[in-house]
Amino acid sequence: MHINNFTFWSPTNKQTPEHSRDANTLSAECKTAAFCFGKWISSTPVVPSQTYAASVECYTKSPDSVYAMANWLDENGKYIRREYLEIESQTAEQEWTTLSAVLVAPECAAKAEIELTLHAPGAVKWRNAAFTATTPIPPRPVRIASVFFTPRRNLQHNLETMLQLADQAGEKQADVLLFTEMAYDRGVMPLEVKCVPIPSQNPDDVLGQLAAKAKQYNFNIIVNLTENENGFFFNTTVLLNRNGQYVGKYRKSHLPTVEKEAGYSPGNELPVFEMDFATIGILTCFDLAFIDAGRTLKSKGAELIFVPTIGNFMLYSQIQAKENGLYVIVSGGDVPHPSRIINPNGDIIASVDGTADGVAFAEIDISHGFYSMATGFYPATSNASNAMLNQRRNDLYEN
Repeated sequence: MHINNFTFWSPTNKQTPEHSRDANTLSAECKTAAFCFGKWISSTPVVPSQTYAASVECYTKSPDSVYAMANWLDENGKYIRREYLEIESQTAEQEWTTLSAVLVAPECAAKAEIELTLHAPGAVKWRNAAFTATTPIPPRPVRIASVFFTPRRNLQHNLETMLQLADQAGEKQADVLLFTEMAYDRGVMPLEVKCVPIPSQNPDDVLGQLAAKAKQYNFNIIVNLTENENGFFFNTTVLLNRNGQYVGKYRKSHLPTVEKEAGYSPGNELPVFEMDFATIGILTCFDLAFIDAGRTLKSKGAELIFVPTIGNFMLYSQIQAKENGLYVIVSGGDVPHPSRIINPNGDIIASVDGTADGVAFAEIDISHGFYSMATGFYPATSNASNAMLNQRRNDLYEN
């Protein structure tokens, strides 16, 4: 898209930013504190269901005041879908930032429109806008299993139940299996009795036997245990890969008072993990109540959040999914709340109702965006994975 093909638009004269073009750039500037809104727009015909690569470079010292978006319109000129371009890279001098996206034209799309917008006080320059057909995005299917069972104060019983549920997930050819919070050791005291080394080299302990199941069924396992490190105890979630190898761990960060009083210490980081099926984050039970925890995982690249839980916060799990635009997978163990798999719109797409042991199972595809009308663009849809985050008013929020 050559810059000569862009025209400037604003809804009212009072809101119109100053704007100009030269041989290589498009500019817009709003010098007042009053609300302003204006955008450079260019459009082109498209082929329905074709994949396109969109990109543009921008220079601004106020990144919250600008965005780039791809809009899809039908033959009558009505918006079908609207999608934000995301930051791809910055130049070494941190001056020009590349925004890009790989997008699939909706089935009824006739035209695509690229808009380069200034919507708050500040200034921006745009250059090198491009919109070209490209190869289709390969599918990324993920088969997810989330167990429900209520652990007893009996380590052997709990281990046997976990192995049986692993067999059920294996029969479903899951890619990843999530266990509930303290699935192995809930309620067992004193704390020293139930701890196993993390990572473990013992083929006969809980991690060793789960590692064998991971290898047997070629799936990843996420399991929550009590960890003892030099006399400090942590509520720790362990990740095992398809070969049964230790990948990493997450220590629950937000501890309810009863856990502190029981002798647990909080973790101090929110890591993400590069698994073979996706980049994932973990939140454990009470963590789920803090929206900033999920937002931090999202900002670090998490595509899925897994939640082992006793408390089973139904509403919080749906809010985390909707607010952050990603799948949230919950494994519960508190009757009657279900284990469940939640899509980026906050909808439960699979669950076990919590009245008996079982496995919630769903196959999802994370290669494409998840589109929803409830993202500020009604009646057009938008990509739930970034629509809400890109409309945040960071200038208003307190830390």
